[in-house]
Amino acid sequence: MKSRGVELLVVTLLLLAGFGVRLHEVTTNPAGFSSNEITSLRIVEIVKDGTIRVFYDSGRGGGVEGLYQLLQVPITWFIGDGLLGYRMLGIWGGLVSLALIYAVGRRLFGSAVGVVALVTMSFGLWPVIAARTAAPVSLISPSVMATIWIASQAYYLRQDIRPYYPRTVPYTLLALAIVVTTYIYYTGILIGVGIILYILYLRYSRQPVSRNIWWHNSYALTLAIILGLPYLISVLRSSTVSGLYVFWMERPGNILELFESAGKTLLAFFWRGDSNPTHNLPSLPTVSTFEGILIPVGIVISLIRWRQPNYGLILIVFFLGLLPDIWLRSGPDFTALAFANPLIYLLIGIGVVETWRILNENRDLPQRLRWLQQQSWLAPWPRPLLILFATLVVLALSYNIWRFQHHLYTEWPERPDTQQAYHTNVGHIALHLDHRATDTPVLVCSPQIQEVDVAAMDQPVSDQRLLEWMLHGEDIGFRIANCRFALVLLNGGELMHIIFTDSSDVATVPAPLQAWLTLAEPFSGEHLESGTAYALDAEQALADKGGQLPLMSTVFYPRETTQAEPVSAPYPVRFGGNMTLLGYEPFGTDRSLNPGASIPLVTYWRVDGPAPSNLGVFVRLHDTPQASPYAETNQLYVDSDRLHKRDVIVQLGYVTLPETLRQQPYQLTLGVYDGNPENQLPVYDTQTGEVRGYYLLMGAPFMVVSP
Repeated sequence: MKSRGVELLVVTLLLLAGFGVRLHEVTTNPAGFSSNEITSLRIVEIVKDGTIRVFYDSGRGGGVEGLYQLLQVPITWFIGDGLLGYRMLGIWGGLVSLALIYAVGRRLFGSAVGVVALVTMSFGLWPVIAARTAAPVSLISPSVMATIWIASQAYYLRQDIRPYYPRTVPYTLLALAIVVTTYIYYTGILIGVGIILYILYLRYSRQPVSRNIWWHNSYALTLAIILGLPYLISVLRSSTVSGLYVFWMERPGNILELFESAGKTLLAFFWRGDSNPTHNLPSLPTVSTFEGILIPVGIVISLIRWRQPNYGLILIVFFLGLLPDIWLRSGPDFTALAFANPLIYLLIGIGVVETWRILNENRDLPQRLRWLQQQSWLAPWPRPLLILFATLVVLALSYNIWRFQHHLYTEWPERPDTQQAYHTNVGHIALHLDHRATDTPVLVCSPQIQEVDVAAMDQPVSDQRLLEWMLHGEDIGFRIANCRFALVLLNGGELMHIIFTDSSDVATVPAPLQAWLTLAEPFSGEHLESGTAYALDAEQALADKGGQLPLMSTVFYPRETTQAEPVSAPYPVRFGGNMTLLGYEPFGTDRSLNPGASIPLVTYWRVDGPAPSNLGVFVRLHDTPQASPYAETNQLYVDSDRLHKRDVIVQLGYVTLPETLRQQPYQLTLGVYDGNPENQLPVYDTQTGEVRGYYLLMGAPFMVVSP
C-alpha cells in the first residue's frame, strides 16, 4: 500500500510537470499561428457559420477532417479564444495522453514501464509541440492511446489475457474510439485496421479468450462501420478533399523511393528527424541517442514475446503507425508519425525495464572477469552493474530534460524559419496589444489587409483576421492600414502608436506618407521587434494641413443640365457612409500630361461615424464624367470596420494614363462606394444637406498630349 501511494505521488508530480511544460509560454513561444493552425481556425469559423462537414478543403490539395474544429467551437465559446484559448484543447489532449501512456504501460507491462514511458513522453519535444498546436494533430496521440486502453479493458488484457465473459459497454466504447480517431485525422483509420488485425491475432495465436468475444467483436466492428458511414460516403463523393487523398497523392513514385522513405522513417527516431520548423527543431531526431538505443531493445523483446497478447497489441499498432510516414515520399513527417509516436515511449520503457531484468539475472561472469566478484569494496554482483545502469538512465533522462528545455524555450523559437512559419511578426503585435500598459490607440501597418472569405482557402488570410484570432481581449481597439498607400491619423491626430508588422516595411512608405512619419518618434515594446514601433502626435500638424487643403485644391459638384459650369463644393464635403472629404494635394495637372504617365493622388478623409464594412474610394479618368472611365483606382487601404469617429485617413493612389488616350482634355472624378464600385454613395450639399450627386470633379480638366 505504501509503495502504491509513493507511485501515485510520483505519477501525479510527473503529470503536473508534463502539463506545466505544455502550458508554459504557450502564447509566446512562439507567438503566432502556423499555416496548418490557420487552416484549422478558418474551418472553425466555417463551422461557427453553420457549415458542418466530414471534410473541409485545405487549399493545399486534399482536405482536413472536421471533428477537431467542431470540438473547438464550444470550448472557445466557454474559455475564450486567442493564442491560449485555441491551444487549450490540444494541451488538455496532451495531458490525457500522458495519463493514458502511464495507465496503458502499467496495465500491460507493469508500473516501471508506465513510469519510464510517462517521464520520457513528458519531456519529448514532438509530443509537447503537438500538444501546443491548434490543429487536429494535437488529438492523435490521446485518441490512439484511448483506443488501446479501451481495447485492453474489452479483452481483459493485462500482462496476460483472461477468458472472462465480455461486456457490452467496453466494446461500445471501443467502436466509438475507433470512429473518433478516424474522424480526427486521416491516419486514424489505421486504428480500426489495427483492432481487426489484433482480433485475427487473438484467433490464430490461440489465445485463451471467451468464445463470446467473437460476437462482441462483430458487434463493435458493425457499430464502428455504421458510425463511420458518413466518413466513407464523404470519401466516395468528394475523394479529392478527403484526408486520404493526401495519402494517395504523396505516394512514392517507385519501389526505390519506398525503400528510401522507409529508411528515412527509421532514421527519424535517432538520427535525422522532421525538418519542418512547426513540427520540430529542424532535423532533430525524435528521441535522444540513449533512448534511440533502448527503442530497438524494446522492439526485439516485443518480437521475441510476440505470442504474449500485450506485446502483440503494441507491435501491431506500432508497425501500422509507421506506414503513413513510410508511404509519404516527403518524409520524415512527425504528423504522419504521430499515430506511432506514443508507442515509442512504451518501447523505451520496455527497453529500460528488460535491460534491468537481464542485468539483474546475469549473475555468472565470464572466467576472465570473475575476479570482480572477489573485490570486497564492490557490492555483491550484479549490483555494481545495476547501479551503473541506473546511473546512466538517470543521467540520460536529466540531460534529455535539460536539452528539451533548451530546445523548446531558447533555440527553437529564436530560429528565423520558426518565426516565419508561425507569423510571429503579427503574434508579437497581438501580445503587445494584450499586455500594453497604456490606452494609447494603435495603428497597425501591414501590406496584407485585404479581407477574404475564410472559406477561400487558396487565398491568404488578412493580418487583421490573424490579430483577431491571436488577441485575448474582446474590444481591443486597433486600426490597420496598408501604409504603402494609406495612413490613419487617429482621433484627429492625437497621440497614437504606429506599429509595422515588419521593420523593412518602414522604408517602403512613399514620400507623401513618409512626411507624417518624420514627425514620429521610435519607441520600444517588450514584445515588439526593434524599429517597428513609433509614437506620433500630429494633432497640430493635421490642423495646419486642414487649413491649407482648401487653398491647395478645388472640387466641384457634378454639373446639372441647367448649369453652364459645375459649381464648386466648399470643404469639407460630406459623403454617405460617414465619410467627409477634407481635401487633396495638388497632383500636377496644371500642365499637359503624356499617355503612360502616372498621376499620384493624396486625399484626406475624416470619419464621422460608423463606416460600412466594405468601404472604398474611387478615382476615375473620363473625357466626360457621364462616360465610362478610361482608367480608375478603386480601393481603400484601410480596414473600415475598425475606424472610429474623428479618424483621418491619408490615402495615396495612382491613376495611370493609358497609352491609347487621344489628345484632348480629361477630367478626374472622386467618390466613395460600399462593397461594389458601382454602388456609389451620395455626395451631400455642404450648405443644405441635399444630395448633389455621387461623385465630385477634381479640379479643372487637363490636357493629355502625345509626346
